[in-house]
Amino acid sequence: GTSGVHAESNNMNPRPYDVANDDFNNKFVTEFVDSEFFEVYSLPIETQYSQVFWTMQDPVPLPSNITKRFENKVIAITGYEVDQVMVTEEGKEVSVPITR
Repeated sequence: GTSGVHAESNNMNPRPYDVANDDFNNKFVTEFVDSEFFEVYSLPIETQYSQVFWTMQDPVPLPSNITKRFENKVIAITGYEVDQVMVTEEGKEVSVPITR
């Protein structure tokens, strides 16, 4: 599924991001408050503890309001974040710890 555009953005995950080849003495800002964001979801992925899912997936369509808004135009996607979530019995999305 997909969801709509949000006018205000913050990092999805609350801790600072690490970059593999980063100069750790050089800190950079990842809060782009003048930007918008949208979310897309892959098909459900089921894994067991310790399993790694590293497989090419089928394309995921962008939200229709995004494709309509930028039809025959250019869009600059300046970054992306990834999160793995599970849905509780109450229907709430909860981030699943997949690093550290």
